[in-house]
Amino acid sequence: MQEQLKSIAGQVVHAADQIIHAADQVVHAADQVDLAIKNFDEIVRSVNQEAKSKKVERQDMPSKPTIFFGRDELVERKSKLLSSETALHMCLLGPGRMGKTSIALAIIESPLVQAKFQEDHRVWVPCVEATSATLFQQALYTSLRVQRQTDSVISDILYELKSSKEPYLLLLDNFETPWNPTDESDQKQVEETLHKLNQLSHVSILITMRGSHSPTIDVDWHSETIPATDQNACRSICQRINPRWNSDPDIDDLVDAVGCMPFAVTLMASRG
Repeated sequence: MQEQLKSIAGQVVHAADQIIHAADQVVHAADQVDLAIKNFDEIVRSVNQEAKSKKVERQDMPSKPTIFFGRDELVERKSKLLSSETALHMCLLGPGRMGKTSIALAIIESPLVQAKFQEDHRVWVPCVEATSATLFQQALYTSLRVQRQTDSVISDILYELKSSKEPYLLLLDNFETPWNPTDESDQKQVEETLHKLNQLSHVSILITMRGSHSPTIDVDWHSETIPATDQNACRSICQRINPRWNSDPDIDDLVDAVGCMPFAVTLMASRG
């Protein structure tokens, strides 16, 4: 009986040693977690301080192409419309390489539009790489040079836009990218972001996008499907790029063969 008690006591002591060892390991692990949390907090603070110290940069508004023919009437008409109302929502539609961005830039460079919108309030928002709602909001945030930093990017964007009641003009270029994301939830968020922008009474929005339909139905979009240019404009493009074609009798047949699409005509003349 005494031997059994000694054996049991030995087992209890061994178990107690194991428990103490396990407890030491738990304490050590807890110390490691505390250290990791402390290091993480320091990293977060460092990143936030670095972000605050950096000036948010945006890409400058491009200039319209120097070779630009056949769009004068359209540019004049849209410029008058954009400059005449407090806030306007305009959309330039059509297939790719039809010159939608070039037309939008020509509209923005018109004297009427520049007289209404001061330079800092004419904002180009390139959306070609905004493949998600998050990237679209980030493009807006960067383009507007937003300095405010909270947990909500869209709140910071709206705060920046509301900080001045002077007219704003946002050019959302290649908007088909964020408007047609692969994730359905992303499209709903992009639509909600656009809806909030549309509610600002001093913010005009000019969109270029591939397709035949304007985005959202909550506003009256002044939409225009951009057609191909005419033969005279295409001939001028060819002759400006390649003067050797000035007397070429086959130019009209060549531009007809590519459907009088400005990009195709420009490429053909450059290759020629």
